[in-house]
Amino acid sequence: MSSRRRPLSREEQIIRKREKEYQYQKFWGDQQKYYDWWSKNNTKYEEWTSPRYYDTNTQLVRQMQMEKALLESKEMRRNKLQKMFEEDKIAWEAELMLLRDKNAQSPRSPRERPDDIPTEILKQVHEGIKEKEEEKRKKEAELRLYHQWRNNNSFIQEYERAQRSKDVKFSWLHQQMEKRKKKEKEKEEEKRLFLEREQELKSYKEKEEQQKEQSLRRNRELREIIDKQIEEMKLRKAITEKLREKEEEEQKKRRELTELNEKQRQIDEIAKEREIALFNVKQYKIKLKQKMKNILDNLVEQEELMRRLKEMDIAERIEDQLLKEDIKESIEGFLKISEDQKRLEKLREKHLQFIFDSEAQVMYDKQSEIWNKEEQARKTLVKDILATVAEQIENNCRNSRKEQEELAKEREILIKMTEEYNEELMKLQEDERQRQLKRKEELDLEVKKKQENKKAVNAEDKIKQITEELERAKIEEERLKREIMNLHRGQGLCRPPSRSKIIF
Repeated sequence: MSSRRRPLSREEQIIRKREKEYQYQKFWGDQQKYYDWWSKNNTKYEEWTSPRYYDTNTQLVRQMQMEKALLESKEMRRNKLQKMFEEDKIAWEAELMLLRDKNAQSPRSPRERPDDIPTEILKQVHEGIKEKEEEKRKKEAELRLYHQWRNNNSFIQEYERAQRSKDVKFSWLHQQMEKRKKKEKEKEEEKRLFLEREQELKSYKEKEEQQKEQSLRRNRELREIIDKQIEEMKLRKAITEKLREKEEEEQKKRRELTELNEKQRQIDEIAKEREIALFNVKQYKIKLKQKMKNILDNLVEQEELMRRLKEMDIAERIEDQLLKEDIKESIEGFLKISEDQKRLEKLREKHLQFIFDSEAQVMYDKQSEIWNKEEQARKTLVKDILATVAEQIENNCRNSRKEQEELAKEREILIKMTEEYNEELMKLQEDERQRQLKRKEELDLEVKKKQENKKAVNAEDKIKQITEELERAKIEEERLKREIMNLHRGQGLCRPPSRSKIIF
C-alpha cells in the first residue's frame, strides 16, 4: 500500500495555488487570443467581401481626387496672384523713380531758403543766452562764498563737532544695543537649535529603536522560517529515502518476477521437450502413464511458482482494491485447481492399470484434448497474473519516481527560498552593523563637539575672569588716586584747576 502523503504547509499551498492560477490564466488567455484573432480575421474578411466595402472605397477615392483637384486649382490661383503682385510692384517702383527725378529737376521756392532770418530775432536769442550764463556764474560765486564762511566760522565748527560727537555716541550706543540684541537673538537661536536638536535626537532614537525592534522581529521571523524550512527539507529527505527504499524493494520484486517468468519459460520448454520425447513412444499405455507424470510435474512446478507469488505479497502492492482481490482469488483458485488436478491425475493413474492397450489409444486421444485445454487455461492464468503483477510493479516504480521528482522540485524550491531568506538575514545583520557604526560615529562627533564647546566656554570664562580682575585693579587704582588727591588737598598741596578761557 502507498504511504500516506503528509499535509502541505501554508507556503506550499500558496505556491501551488499561484501555480494553478498562473496555469488557469495562461490557458484562458491563449483561448481568448485565439478567438480574438479569428474574430478579427472574420470581421476583416466580411468587410472585404461585402459590397459596402467597395462602395465606401469608391467614395473615398472620389473624395481624394476632388481634394487633389481643388488643391491644384488653389495652387494655380496663388501663382497667378503672386505674378500679378510682382508686376504691380515693379510698375509702382518705376512710377516712384519717375516722380523723384521730376522733383529733383524742379526749382526751389523762395520761402524755403534759410538766409532770410531777421537780425532782431538773432539779437534776442544772443541776449537770452548771455543772461542765463551770468545767472549761473552768480549762483556759483554765492555758493563758494557760503562754503568759505561756513568753513571759517568757529561756532559752526564747534557745533558740527558736537553733533558729530553726539552722532558717534548715539552710533556707539546703537551698536551696543544691536550687539546685545544680536547676542540675545543668538542665545535664543542656540536655545531653539538645542531644543530642535534634542527633539531630533529623541525622534531619531525612537526611530532607531523601532528599526531595531523591526529588525530583531524580522530576524526572529527569518530564523523561524529558515528552521521550519530546514525541518521541511529533512522531512522531504526522509520521505525521499522511504520512496527510494520502496523503489528498491519494487526493483527487487521485479527481478524476482523476472526470475518467475524465466522459470515459467523453462517449465514450458521442459514440457515441450517432454511432449517431443513422448511423441516417439508407440505404446499408448506407457504414453498415458508418462503424460500423467509430466502433467503432475508441471502442476507441481506451477504450484510452486504460485506459492512463491503468494509469499511475495505481490497482491498487497496493488492499489486498486478490485484488482487486488481478483489477483488473490486467481492465485488461490489456481492453487485449488492445481490440487484438484493432481488428485484427479492420481486417480487416472490408478485407473490406467485396469485398461487394455486397445483402449489406451482411444483414451489417449480423448484425454489429450482435455489435457491441452487445461494446460492452456493454466498457462493463460499464470501469464495474466504475472503480466498484471509486472504492470502493477511498473506503475509503483513510476509513481515512486514521480513522487521523488516532485519532492526534489519542492526541495529545490525550499533550498532557494532558504537561500533568499538567509541572504535577507545577512543583509539585515549588515544593515544593523552599519547603523551601529554610523551611530557610533555620530556619538563620537557629538562628544568631540561637546568637548570643543566646553573648551570654548572655559576660554570665555577665563577671559571674563581676567577682564573682571583688570576692572577691579582699575577701580582700586582710581580709589588710590582719589585718596592721594584727598591727602594732598588736606595738606594744601593741591591747586584748583584753572578756569577755561573759552567764551561761548
